[in-house]
Amino acid sequence: MAESWLQSRFTRMSRWFAGDEPRAPQDPAPAEHHHEPSLIESADFSNLTLEEVLRREPGALSVTLHIVTLRAFKEVVAAEWARYARNVELICDGVFRRHLEVRHVYSLHGDDTFILSFADLP
Repeated sequence: MAESWLQSRFTRMSRWFAGDEPRAPQDPAPAEHHHEPSLIESADFSNLTLEEVLRREPGALSVTLHIVTLRAFKEVVAAEWARYARNVELICDGVFRRHLEVRHVYSLHGDDTFILSFADLP
């Protein structure tokens, strides 16, 4: 059952990339909240050495890694992947930029795998 749901989603996404389905409305901007900047978010962070960062804030560099792969989608669209790959990358980039904070990092590895690094998560 989960496979058929997943396949229907990928099929729908394939049609969307081909221009056969209308775009969904965008979500409203999230409410702004104020917080005190951590050492990593501060302006002088880039000028500090690793030893200074660890001395000032020992947990500053603890991160949680998440690997997000689009391999299943790539297999569903098969021959069309070459045509969709750049658009998929741009969409993922936009989603990550919109939802990740400054201290979180992501990067693309290969053409179907993203590695996300979340700072300060348990």
